[in-house]
Amino acid sequence: MKSVLISIQPKWVEKIAKHEKTIEVRKTRPKIETPFKCYIYCTQGKVKDLFSCSDWIYQNRMRVIGEFVCDRIDRYYYTELIGANSYDEGYVCGEGYTCLNAEELWEYGKGADLFGWHISDLKIYDKPKALSEFYPIKPKRVEKWVNKDDCAFCKYHRWGKNFT
Repeated sequence: MKSVLISIQPKWVEKIAKHEKTIEVRKTRPKIETPFKCYIYCTQGKVKDLFSCSDWIYQNRMRVIGEFVCDRIDRYYYTELIGANSYDEGYVCGEGYTCLNAEELWEYGKGADLFGWHISDLKIYDKPKALSEFYPIKPKRVEKWVNKDDCAFCKYHRWGKNFT
């Protein structure tokens, strides 16, 4: 099964982990057919939102905290959102919940269509994984500086040794 890695803000990760949010709303969709696996990468998040997150979410930001199978993607046309009840907090789209009201969906999409990724077979890891387990990060080659006067970093810090 093909897979994608998606980054999600901590407040939404928490709702997904609690099974409150069963549809992840995105501006795009992958160019692969459903079903496919989605790995959930919890982003750093916005400071104002972190106060409402659990300790577990807070401690596992910047990690892959789980996975789900996206078995269906629905397209939400922006014209459908115009007349929707903007006070319905759960805003049902298809057979699940986005945890966004129509007004928030409209604001997020900025007049464009949105895509609802249906979450099924959700698995939250007991021990979240580092991003490097999914995408090995190769360190950039660091040049040896023969002449410390040519190195802007050395000039700034006034260090007198070469880097390796």
